[in-house]
Amino acid sequence: MTATAPGPASTQHQPWRNRRWALAALPLGLVLIAGLWWWQAPPGELSEASRLAQIADEVAGQHLYLKPLEVEAADLDQVRRYLSQLDFRPLASDAPALADLNLQGGRYCSIQGVPAAQLRLRPDASQGEASGEDVGVQTLYQARYDPEHHGPLPDRDRGEAPVRLRARGLTVLLWVEAGVVFALVRDD
Repeated sequence: MTATAPGPASTQHQPWRNRRWALAALPLGLVLIAGLWWWQAPPGELSEASRLAQIADEVAGQHLYLKPLEVEAADLDQVRRYLSQLDFRPLASDAPALADLNLQGGRYCSIQGVPAAQLRLRPDASQGEASGEDVGVQTLYQARYDPEHHGPLPDRDRGEAPVRLRARGLTVLLWVEAGVVFALVRDD
């Protein structure tokens, strides 16, 4: 039996090639890990303005692409009964921004990954008739308020006015009331 010397076509293991590949892949792996860490950064690491802008952008996007109502009702108690899987009770608010708006119904949704209620509102028809314009739908989002997740928001219970933001060409008002975060989206 004769032994053959390894040549260029040898199938023997060549450890230097594996090391070179690993050294070349190391920077790519580090960049990938850093990118995933940045992308998965907890909400607490966002600035307050960035967090508010994200919430406003999310609810404005949902408003622009409204999904069908899951329950059509002008009565909030009826909508509450349907949305019984939420970990809070959707609230009626006397906030001035909600004056003269009529409930059309609701559906489940989320705000920043937190289960929420999406309530569809429409201004009194008499408002549009008086001004001669078509009155559009407004969307009110409600979710259980988590300061760690949502960040600091104006509290109506302490007399603070909602924060007003613009997102996707729409006006978004954000506030907290009785432990519930409110986000009202409208076309101003």
